[in-house]
Amino acid sequence: MRRARRPRRPLGNDLVFVMNARRKRKKLDAPLHAAAVLDAVFSALGAGPEHARLIQLWKNWSMVMGPELVPLALPLGARRNLLLVGAPDSIAIQELHLLNAEILERANAFMECPFFTAVNVSLCFGKTEPGMQGFLQKRN
Repeated sequence: MRRARRPRRPLGNDLVFVMNARRKRKKLDAPLHAAAVLDAVFSALGAGPEHARLIQLWKNWSMVMGPELVPLALPLGARRNLLLVGAPDSIAIQELHLLNAEILERANAFMECPFFTAVNVSLCFGKTEPGMQGFLQKRN
């Protein structure tokens, strides 16, 4: 049984020609707007305009939840259509569980569409990013 033969590699100037052929790009008549390019990159990575809206939700969390829920609820993230919320202790978990509908309504109102269908409340001990420690201390 014979082995398959490897294709011949280009040598010398042929290699330079092949490398230059790979680098050629289509030139545009005018520059593109950065927002259009970023939208294309984010959509290619699986993050669309709703991802940008989620970032705004995290930044405005205290305004969206209001003064009565901010000390109890810490935004941990989102998974598909599930809003992940952290609580500092078990009493806060119970309170947030009873306020699931209110949290869901406020978050979806900010997102301007029914983005989330459920809220998952968990203990946030050890789950926060280093930058969120300041967020927790400011609230207390």
